[in-house]
Amino acid sequence: MGWSLCQIFPIVGRLADVVPGNGTTALIIFLVFVRFLQGVLVQQGYASFSSMMGDIADEHELTTGRRQEGIFFGVVSFSGKAASGVGTFIAGVTLDLISWPAGLGVATEAIAIPAETIRNLGIVYGPLLAVFSVIGPFAYRGYALDRERHTSVLEALAARPELSPTSSTPPRFDVEGRESDAPPYADP
Repeated sequence: MGWSLCQIFPIVGRLADVVPGNGTTALIIFLVFVRFLQGVLVQQGYASFSSMMGDIADEHELTTGRRQEGIFFGVVSFSGKAASGVGTFIAGVTLDLISWPAGLGVATEAIAIPAETIRNLGIVYGPLLAVFSVIGPFAYRGYALDRERHTSVLEALAARPELSPTSSTPPRFDVEGRESDAPPYADP
């Protein structure tokens, strides 16, 4: 959530005229501070997310009897690539909608961009992006794996018997480590 606020505040602050003025040293100091804070916050999020994926893989192994963290991390990687592709497409369409200059002239000569176009870009990048930045963290609300639950999952994994070399289907176990006939993904 902190990363999201650091992402949108400079733009929203400019639109509301509450950040230091353009061309000032105070603006540069403000932006460097906000981006530094954002970098610190995003690293905490990356570390937490990777740890969460490992914990989810442990719980999945307990539920299904199969260790499949590669699938989880593969889906995460694919989702990131898909979001990047879709985001690039949406950004291009949005730039067309706000009449952002395009073409060879933009790359070869300085052009004046109308103030209305700059304001529209700020609205899209600020308040409109804020909706997605603030909604995103709520996707984690369903993550109910706390320290106590994860400890019990690890203990159940450690206590369960090894898979027999003649068995083609691994047994399923509940959170206490007892063998279970429940289908995969059943509520414990």
